[in-house]
Amino acid sequence: MPITVIATRGALTPEGRARVVPELAAALLSSTGAEGNAFVTSIVGGTVQDAEPADVYAADGANRPLVLVEVKVPAGVFSEADQRAAFVERAAAVVAGCAEPGRPATDTWVNVVSADEGGWGIGPTSFTTERLVAAVETGAALAG
Repeated sequence: MPITVIATRGALTPEGRARVVPELAAALLSSTGAEGNAFVTSIVGGTVQDAEPADVYAADGANRPLVLVEVKVPAGVFSEADQRAAFVERAAAVVAGCAEPGRPATDTWVNVVSADEGGWGIGPTSFTTERLVAAVETGAALAG
């Protein structure tokens, strides 16, 4: 499940920049109840992308030092609203722990995107809910 972090340059500490994706991955695994499942762990990863401060805007046109977190999950992964809310809360806490001190919590935006049935895949394999459940139950990591 891809995690994308777009951070205004300087919003994250250098150490936090290195920790943010692994910690978000752990929050995702925890929020979905998949901790320790080799298959799910093998399909979670992400990137940190830097944005120049002059290139990040809010709706009012002002530059803001935002950290944007997006996770894309197969349909049904967050089947309950409280699971999504728990991930959003955990993700915001991860960013707060990785960010420069004093950053407003409102400058962290988290977005959970669910793919339509069969619209999420790894390599040539499209994971329908049925196929994903079978892979999770097997618990075997994907071979690289």
